Amino acid sequence: MDTWFTTEPILKEILNTGIHAIGMVKQLKQRYTYNGRQYTLPGLKKFVDFSGARNIFGSLIVTTKTGIPVKIVFVRNRNKKANVSIF
Repeated sequence: MDTWFTTEPILKEILNTGIHAIGMVKQLKQRYTYNGRQYTLPGLKKFVDFSGARNIFGSLIVTTKTGIPVKIVFVRNRNKKANVSIF
């Protein structure tokens, strides 16, 4: 497991302490529920406008497979401008 990225078990433990967290998400096969349907991260990208020179492209409120509501934010990667980082 790559400990730099946020995983659902770690997120559960953090939320159980009563605090919120910001973490980077790795594009694995996990699915998120958005508007009643299941999507992977590449599938969720379809709902965000990537045109323009903004550093923050947009965000979506989704739920994890265990029902934890999270906000996924799509941000321009500062090291590789053509890539997107997801928090």
